[in-house]
Amino acid sequence: MASRQEFQFPVKDEDRIKSLRHRWDNCINTVLKVTKTFTLSTEYTAQWFDKLVDLHSDTERSYHTLCHLEEVFGFVDLLMLNYEQANYDSSDTITSNFLNFDAYTAIIDLSVFFHDAIYNPKSGTNEEDSAELFDQFVNEVFGDNEAALSAPTKITKKEWSGFKAVKNFIIATKSHSLDGAVDMRNEEIPYLQIFLDADMAVLGKSWEAYQYYASLIRQEYKYVPHDLYCEKRAEILQSFIGSVGGDSKTVYLNEHMREALEDRAIANLKREIAILQKGDIPGSVLTKAKFDC
Repeated sequence: MASRQEFQFPVKDEDRIKSLRHRWDNCINTVLKVTKTFTLSTEYTAQWFDKLVDLHSDTERSYHTLCHLEEVFGFVDLLMLNYEQANYDSSDTITSNFLNFDAYTAIIDLSVFFHDAIYNPKSGTNEEDSAELFDQFVNEVFGDNEAALSAPTKITKKEWSGFKAVKNFIIATKSHSLDGAVDMRNEEIPYLQIFLDADMAVLGKSWEAYQYYASLIRQEYKYVPHDLYCEKRAEILQSFIGSVGGDSKTVYLNEHMREALEDRAIANLKREIAILQKGDIPGSVLTKAKFDC
């Protein structure tokens, strides 16, 4: 998976849309299970799924597309499987511990679906705005909307801490570090690490694939003058690995991600920084035809 080079999501690929919809439906059903809520009208959840598809299909997006969601989910599955095997045994399938694991899977999935829902390169509040959109989703689907629920029993944001966790996870993508883990329980931290690392997995791709990613980011920031882009992009990338002459930082928080992709991610970041400092952009001469997936 880490060597994958494509980032565009074919609009007419109904099978892949169905796959994402299946994941969405499973996520919603898990929320209903862990909160002991009665059957939910699929009309409202389907409308929100369609809204998320439309947002991620905006023509101004190059990297933060449905393809990005698809890849993040792939890494989430791998990391959650490793975590489950390391922390749960077969007897846990009937205990509250397993239910907690199931709930955290839904928390991560909702975080993935919503974390880039609002994406405007000119805005400094994308994460907050995406969290606010998630709040709207919760209020409309699980709040006081009589038509959404098929029974009078409702849940609210205050009745399931998972909704708050999703908002915290989304906000944490602003720094992509545990510094963004504000007001979070200790048991939530490993799952936050999995989510953040899956979102940053692209940094550990092969150099050829990484160049495609870098060129797509440039496309999303095409309004920024070339020299200024090179300067600011280099500064951002440097912050991922620590300041020059200062303490180094790890790119990934999860031990499996560090073992698998840390070295390559750091090499890629350093290589792009060096290219940017020369006034060039990795992958800038690549053709868009190569991005089809």
